[in-house]
Amino acid sequence: MGNKGVRKVPSVSMTHFAILPLVVFVILMALFAFGRREMRICAWILLAAVLATGGAILYGRGRWEGRATSLGLLCMGSALLGACLGLLDYHWNTIVWMEYSSGRVYTNVHPSADPGGYGDASQIAFSTQTFVDTTRSVGYRSDDLWCAAPILETSGVNFVAGHAEQVNFWAVGVNCCRTRASFECGPVYDKSTRSGMRIVDASLLREEKVPNYMTAVRQAAATFGFIVPANTIILRWTQNPDDNAAAYYDSALQMFGIAVVLYMLVDLMICLIIAYRSGMLRSLFNPNSQKDEEQEGGASSLLLASAMKPTDSNVA
Repeated sequence: MGNKGVRKVPSVSMTHFAILPLVVFVILMALFAFGRREMRICAWILLAAVLATGGAILYGRGRWEGRATSLGLLCMGSALLGACLGLLDYHWNTIVWMEYSSGRVYTNVHPSADPGGYGDASQIAFSTQTFVDTTRSVGYRSDDLWCAAPILETSGVNFVAGHAEQVNFWAVGVNCCRTRASFECGPVYDKSTRSGMRIVDASLLREEKVPNYMTAVRQAAATFGFIVPANTIILRWTQNPDDNAAAYYDSALQMFGIAVVLYMLVDLMICLIIAYRSGMLRSLFNPNSQKDEEQEGGASSLLLASAMKPTDSNVA
């Protein structure tokens, strides 16, 4: 009668403790880290479902038997941890890769072209006469040294007689130049390299780079008499822009893999602690311990019964 209100549930084994929280963690972190908008909506729904289920088990823990309460609490913690690490991975790495992968690639662009037509670019490949003018570069000091050099054409079409030279595209970098006339950010001396990856501040967690780069650009313009339009484009000069963009995706995968491995180790430790406290670990390494305890318990019961049995002398 005392167990009338207790709900019978399937026995929770160590397999449940080892697998269910890990599955919850991996799925939620993957969805939050790599999913686009539709998948991220599913991730929020799944997170809410796990938390609601675990909360219901905790709220009614007096009506549950076994280790269901502990398992529900562990799944809730795994869900929250997976969501937080997934969001961190997304805003640190994946969102930058998505920004570059969704941008357009332009080829055979002249440095004298209006930069307003390339505002959605992720990569720009310039015409054959393009070069980076390292002799008119500037380094702007703000903790790091922010470098900027103009991207020009050997034909000199950027220059109009009697007018200041307008520079629409700039090569930039960090700690790869001197304060004046020395610029080594990327393969600028390789004549076969004529492409760049546009600099964007897509991540809210990373340090903003565009404002510091633009300060270096304006400083170079003031120093060498350039005209800089409001929609000027800054680029990282590189031979393989695709590899640079893919590096962010590789970093996201690396962060995901490390998080999963570390979580597996923590989950294993939790399972070992639960198994030890419940006696399952002792019975696993010593299968006869339970039988010995039962035999000792039976012998003790027989001794106690014989001691309590009245003798003939006591009856008399």
